[in-house]
Amino acid sequence: MILFINLNLYSQQKLVISIFGEDTDPVNLVSKEVLRQAYQSLDISIEFKNLPGSRSLIHADLGLIDGDLVRHGEINKEYPNLIPVPIAIYTVEFVVFVKDTNIKITNWESLWPYTISYLAGIKIIEENTAGMKVEAVQSEKQAFLKLYHSRSDIVIDPLLMGLVTLKQLNLTGITITGPPLETIKLYHHLHNKHELLVPKITRILEDMQKTKQIDQITNDIISEILE
Repeated sequence: MILFINLNLYSQQKLVISIFGEDTDPVNLVSKEVLRQAYQSLDISIEFKNLPGSRSLIHADLGLIDGDLVRHGEINKEYPNLIPVPIAIYTVEFVVFVKDTNIKITNWESLWPYTISYLAGIKIIEENTAGMKVEAVQSEKQAFLKLYHSRSDIVIDPLLMGLVTLKQLNLTGITITGPPLETIKLYHHLHNKHELLVPKITRILEDMQKTKQIDQITNDIISEILE
C-alpha cells in the first residue's frame, strides 16, 4: 500500500534528473529516451536539468534534485546518497584521439608523457590521469580544437561522442590510437529519498532490457547520429 500511495504521488509531479555533458552526446540522447519511456510506464514525468561538471552529482547527492541521468556503478562510493538502479542503460568506450600518429597508447599508464585534454567532470578520466599533464575543458569541442591546433597531444573521450564532435567541427587528421582505455557500463541513479521507487524502475528497465527495447532505442539514435 505504501508503494502504491507513493507512486500516486509521483504521478502528480515531475522528477528532476541532472545531466552532465553535451545535449548531442549519444550517451545523453540514448539515456534520456530510455528513461523517458521507462518512467512513462509508471505514469511519472521527468525533467532533465543540465549542470556542469561535478555540480550534477553534488546537486543530486544533496537531494536538491531527484537523481542523475547515468554514471558508472561505483559513483555512490563518493556520493553515498545516490542509489544506482542496477540495470545498465549504456556501455561506453573511452578512447584516445591523436593528431600525431607516432603516439601509441595501450593503457592508462602509457599516457604519462603526453599533455591530455578531456571534458571536465568525467570521473573515470580524472581518477586515472591524476598527477599527469592534464587540462580539463568545458566542452568536447574545446578539447578537440586544442588537439587540432597542437595545444595538447591527446584527447580522451567516449568513442561516439568524439566522432560526433569531429564531424560537427569538420576536423581532419585526427585519429584513434590503440584499444579503448576503459569500457564501462552506465547506470541511472536516484537520491535515497526515492528509495521506494528504485525497485519499481528497476523492474521496468529489466523488462526493457529483456525485450531488447533498450537496444532498439540505442540503435535508432546512433544510426540517426551517424547519418
